[in-house]
Amino acid sequence: MTETLDPARITAPDPMEFRALDAAQKRRFEADGFLFLPDFVDAAWLQRLVETTARFVEASRQLETSTPLFDLEPDHTPQAPRLRRLVSPADLDPGFWEFASNSKITDAVEDLLGPDIKFHHSKLNFKAPHGGEEVKWHQDIQF
Repeated sequence: MTETLDPARITAPDPMEFRALDAAQKRRFEADGFLFLPDFVDAAWLQRLVETTARFVEASRQLETSTPLFDLEPDHTPQAPRLRRLVSPADLDPGFWEFASNSKITDAVEDLLGPDIKFHHSKLNFKAPHGGEEVKWHQDIQF
């Protein structure tokens, strides 16, 4: 049975019930299709994410070829790690999971889309300094 989508369920709650955004931001998103939120993620969270990411880059030094979780660029070496993608970081680290499931990010998504949201998957793409492999424009769903 196909569930009929009730448009009332995807409208924002009463402005007093917003979790991370405000009514003006919701309207801007609806009009423009995006929001620019400088400093939305605070410095403490960013530091945690950077440190966690650095640990995964460091772990990639032990690899010679890509694995199901670590996608390496062809010129990756232990001395110069070139990680192209970390697959499922939210499954690999509790901090990534917390950020993906219980942070201002999820609060903002709920403000924009309503409470019936579901986490599907995560990946973290890298762009190495001094070049790095070009990733042409694409839509992931087709891949």
